[in-house]
Amino acid sequence: MPKVLFSVKTKRGSNLDVYSDGGRSPFSPSNIVNGRIFYNNKLGLNNERAQPDQSYNCHGLTLIGRLGWFETNSNILTILNDNGFKSILSVSNISREKILDTHNILPGDVVIYKQANTPRSFNITHTCTIYNVHKFTLHRVSYLSLRALSKLGQMGEYFHKINNSYITSIYGNTIEIWSNSI
Repeated sequence: MPKVLFSVKTKRGSNLDVYSDGGRSPFSPSNIVNGRIFYNNKLGLNNERAQPDQSYNCHGLTLIGRLGWFETNSNILTILNDNGFKSILSVSNISREKILDTHNILPGDVVIYKQANTPRSFNITHTCTIYNVHKFTLHRVSYLSLRALSKLGQMGEYFHKINNSYITSIYGNTIEIWSNSI
């Protein structure tokens, strides 16, 4: 059972609990080595930013600076809304759609991956932070290529394109990008 480590207070005064790793079993050295090899094969060599650390998850990295496990759709949306973030882009299939260079997407913006339960209900499956925005032109149309920093469960932190096929196969093709710089 996850243990509440502490609560964070948003700019609007909401108190949100931050949890321990929930008593997950520590990885054995061989599991760590095999996991790192696996992710390097899926995400490319030299994309590992930090080694496995069970003390925080992807939401903990993205939203509260590696301080613990942060859970639930409502808490994730509350911390974003209360701290001045707004949804600036929604893409229903990031594997197929290109992002036009009409959005003011900047490093530090947050990507939310989600999977639908029903047409009106969804689960947030992953969050990550954009660290690189690259503009390119294809057939006279300007697009954006976005790279993000993610924490993959109990494993390490990795850099990846937001439309990486492995990432979307796990977390889903539907994304939203949230920014507090608008």
